[in-house]
Amino acid sequence: MIQGKTSRDRHRVTSEMSKAVSSAGGYLLDFKQFSNLSVCFNIELPPSGFSKLRKKMDKLEVILTPPTEKEIVASEKSEDADIPCSLQVSFFHEEPDLRIPILAVAG
Repeated sequence: MIQGKTSRDRHRVTSEMSKAVSSAGGYLLDFKQFSNLSVCFNIELPPSGFSKLRKKMDKLEVILTPPTEKEIVASEKSEDADIPCSLQVSFFHEEPDLRIPILAVAG
């Protein structure tokens, strides 16, 4: 799990995060948005993609936590198999909480 934080515009960062995953050779499988506080991408990366993704996120001014032991081991694998992981970024801003309406389900 790769975690980070930023005070940059969440719309721009979220869009650029998706591009960063692709340019690192990875795939975006799913995402979850937690109001306007955080977004979490479920992704797959090749072993060589971890360092590339970290460099791209640094250019977006997203401060990432240091690599975990699992990430280091995954990035050192010689296999070409993609590795499932998550990329979670928290947003620090002065905006009010984002309200997302939940649709009623008939029945």
